[in-house]
Amino acid sequence: MSVGVEAWTSAGATAEVRAHAARMLRDQFTEQLAHGEPSLAADPLGEGATALRTLSVPALVGVGEHDMPDFFEGGEALARDLDAGRPVVIPAAGHLAPLEQPSVFCTLLLDFIRRLPGERR
Repeated sequence: MSVGVEAWTSAGATAEVRAHAARMLRDQFTEQLAHGEPSLAADPLGEGATALRTLSVPALVGVGEHDMPDFFEGGEALARDLDAGRPVVIPAAGHLAPLEQPSVFCTLLLDFIRRLPGERR
């Protein structure tokens, strides 16, 4: 369990955030033990991400500063597919950036929403 918590949070995460991450992981493992692995649903986007480019919706992609390298790569690919510019790096956060840095996350999100044209809000 501790390996999972370490992977999903930054070294500076509070005890409360680490406990929350541990509960999430424990709950997920408990569900998997009780019910087995969930069957994978068909990818609604098909085989590739080209469907994302057809959505034409504003997007904000963020990654935690201390997230794993593959999540940075995934964030960059998602931002590219959504034509969202560069991913925003949320400082002092791991993968659970909204839990570790809620004020920073909320500020980023609200600023993004405020910049949207009126009909998109």
